[in-house]
Amino acid sequence: PAPNPDYPQTINTVTGRQVVTISDGGSQSQEYEVNLGKNLLSSNSLAVTTNNGITFTPFYEDGRLLYIIANGTATANASYSIGDISVETGKAYTISGSENGSGSTYRIWGNSSTAFPSGNRLVSENGATTRIATADETFSPYIQVLSGTTVNNIRFYPQIELGSTATTYAPYISHFGKNLLDIQ
Repeated sequence: PAPNPDYPQTINTVTGRQVVTISDGGSQSQEYEVNLGKNLLSSNSLAVTTNNGITFTPFYEDGRLLYIIANGTATANASYSIGDISVETGKAYTISGSENGSGSTYRIWGNSSTAFPSGNRLVSENGATTRIATADETFSPYIQVLSGTTVNNIRFYPQIELGSTATTYAPYISHFGKNLLDIQ
């Protein structure tokens, strides 16, 4: 029986990439790949872009973002949008993926005037930062290389996850998955 007050049961949560099978109860079934993963930042359709002297190059494997490399000298602040994320009021989010940066060189910047207003910015400069969202919002974080900074093969591993602990990078996996069996 399903969990309810008359039949209490422990509910176990799984994370990571899972395959779910949906069946009509007869001969037709369909498998879908779903995201039960930790990285909430959808960055799976980025293109090579040059902005203000910096070339940002995403690298993929099996359609999933592995990392982004930045090269060049910024003639002005150079920005590169890295996907979209929806956040909820009162929840803690941790951003990571920029190592050895600073507020004057480069960073991953979750700039949102509503969910993360001034003084509460979601930013990864040299490690990770955790902030509590102050509003429900969907916004687009970006990588930023500040004016005058030269970067040579700097790798970014953009990740935003729930909670206050940064974990090892994992690519975003689509919630909607793909048709693995190609059943029509």
